[in-house]
Amino acid sequence: MDKTLKIHTAKTFFARLIGLLWRTSLPPDEALLISRCAGVHTWFMRFTIDVVWLDSENRILGVVENLKPWKTARGPVGTVHCLELAAGGVKRHNIEVGQNIRVEL
Repeated sequence: MDKTLKIHTAKTFFARLIGLLWRTSLPPDEALLISRCAGVHTWFMRFTIDVVWLDSENRILGVVENLKPWKTARGPVGTVHCLELAAGGVKRHNIEVGQNIRVEL
């Protein structure tokens, strides 16, 4: 990963439940980190996203590119968190399996 992202976190039950639901887009330099999350859905969402699956040490275990509205995705074994980015974010930020993401909260 070669660029800095502004990462918003969803730690509470309500924040995790809502996620990106009522938004109309996500800027290309922002992402949403959802704690304790090994699966996501895009029901009722208005835009396509990329999803990055992370373990407990923020190492990338897998990615899903271009997850369209009304779909679901599940992380690989060991997934603890997910990072949701605007579609194309995985390529734009050169995100690859095995990398570590540094999150400063």
